[in-house]
Amino acid sequence: AYQQLAKLGVVEHRERYSRSAINGIKKFWSLTAKGCMFGKNITSPANPRETQPHFFESKFPELLKLLDTVH
Repeated sequence: AYQQLAKLGVVEHRERYSRSAINGIKKFWSLTAKGCMFGKNITSPANPRETQPHFFESKFPELLKLLDTVH
């Protein structure tokens, strides 16, 4: 689902440096400015240098309709 949301410009892959990750880079998803219509980025409990998308329940039906347009 995140790949489809990325095609729509709702989320994007971001990166941070990590000693333990493969090649020293850890990737994570983050909402874009467009995606902030459907939710917000919250700080990841696993690492304060990462965010994770949090989608609003009230906007979820609208987001599902948007996902139906992706092929």
